[in-house]
Amino acid sequence: MKNIEILRMDCSTTEFPKITVGNDIKEITITGYPAETLKFSSLMKNDEYSLGFPKFKLLQLNSPDNITSFSDLDIDILLDVFSENIKLIIDEQSISIEEYYKKHRNVEVNPFLSTTKEVIEKTFSSIINSKEVVSQEVISDFEGWYCELSELIDKDSDPNLFLSIVKDKINVEKNNQKVTSNESVDTEVVSMPKSKKDISYSEVDRLLFSYDSTEKNYKEMITYFEREQKNTTVISIYMKVLALINKQNLTETAIFKVKEEKFKQERDNIINDFSKEWFVSTDELNLSASQYKKGIDPIPGIGAVIDSRNYEEFKNNHPEVGKFKYPQEMKKAWKKVLEEQIVMLNEEIAS
Repeated sequence: MKNIEILRMDCSTTEFPKITVGNDIKEITITGYPAETLKFSSLMKNDEYSLGFPKFKLLQLNSPDNITSFSDLDIDILLDVFSENIKLIIDEQSISIEEYYKKHRNVEVNPFLSTTKEVIEKTFSSIINSKEVVSQEVISDFEGWYCELSELIDKDSDPNLFLSIVKDKINVEKNNQKVTSNESVDTEVVSMPKSKKDISYSEVDRLLFSYDSTEKNYKEMITYFEREQKNTTVISIYMKVLALINKQNLTETAIFKVKEEKFKQERDNIINDFSKEWFVSTDELNLSASQYKKGIDPIPGIGAVIDSRNYEEFKNNHPEVGKFKYPQEMKKAWKKVLEEQIVMLNEEIAS
């Protein structure tokens, strides 16, 4: 019934028929619907050439047997995102499609969309105020956002040209000071504002800056780790940073850079191990990991991670995992790694 526009069914004396309508449907009226819920996908199917139901305006249920609330309706298909005129009616009650989503469905917001406004505001404010020196973080945030946008819109596009234009317009502070020691520290580009009075240091940063290997300083660091309940992996990385501070006369800028590099190195090791185990792209894992925040769903960039999979290689090591179970298990494993390992590293990098 793909070309039908108005469908009326009376199920009060007969069983509910298994029929579907196509993209031309305008109205559906059902009397005596028997089930406890109504999934729109059980009635409405896209054809191979169309998407959504742009003509649809009305669903009316008269005297349904078990449905008493609009929350019993499951709109699990794409109707028409531009339409505000769709009406849902159950006996004497009626609501708009907009009211349905506000009152009866908690629509998850893609974390990519929730950060867009902040990233755009920071970036273009930096372009307009080009005389002000800004943190490298502004560029990094914009790069991550723009690369994901490019991935969503056009996977074949190359974002580098536009990103290079943006970088040229933003005045990012560069620090070319080099540290000479047995273990070199690259401080070519550091995210440090020029004016110290404008910097809001975290507690751990202040402890690192003032560390001089005395017993008092060491106890302060240990007390901080215990109070903040830092993971043993995090503590181990900070100990490596402290060892470098002991060996070298590092500036605050260099300490920032050392700390960031050590935590990013640990994150890279975890990502590389996961990539080898599950045969997925390290680039896509990196992008996903850099944007992940504790508890968010869906996982940022998970689609691109799954698309990068190589089942033929994976099944050589895991023949017991089927082709369709493979991406599901991989996604579950990546979520566990993100929550238990990546989040704490991201928090230290950002602090």
